[in-house]
Amino acid sequence: MESKERKINGFTIIELLVSMFIIIVLSTILVARYRGANPDYTLTQAAQKMVSDIRRAQNMSMNGTEINSTTGYSGYGIYMKPSDSNTSYKFYADKNGNQKFDSEASDQKIGDDIRLPSKVVIDSITFGSLVNRADIFFLPPNPTTFINGSSNGSNDLIITLKEQSTSHTKTVRVTLAGLIEAQ
Repeated sequence: MESKERKINGFTIIELLVSMFIIIVLSTILVARYRGANPDYTLTQAAQKMVSDIRRAQNMSMNGTEINSTTGYSGYGIYMKPSDSNTSYKFYADKNGNQKFDSEASDQKIGDDIRLPSKVVIDSITFGSLVNRADIFFLPPNPTTFINGSSNGSNDLIITLKEQSTSHTKTVRVTLAGLIEAQ
């Protein structure tokens, strides 16, 4: 006599509940990690945007880009001073040829101030003994890099960005050789 066993296809309620529990636990972990990583993402985006804007000034100087079909600019730069605003910086064209930003009356600000994302601030700026001011200027055609009016020395400009609600920071480094990077 042969016994015939009958197989039932499907899941028991216990198997379904265990599977749902595992999915809920994994989803909760992923959501918690996403929220924790979001400030880092915003900070990284802000640093990359700043690097991109500095490179834009460098490229405009190499290309000899004119603004509004007007010549007479000696180059382009980025200016920031946290005591003025620790949430924005200026893109400018140098009109008087002194390789630095003086004021909006003597130099041409290009567009509105560039704002950092919400909750991201310029925490500090360091360049040798000069602190809390960054004036990055590119003199065509090479372009020669000027930091705070100087084109020689061995110091790098370090701009530290900080996410306000955490202690997370990112730095943007600019060298006199023209290297621009986010770290």
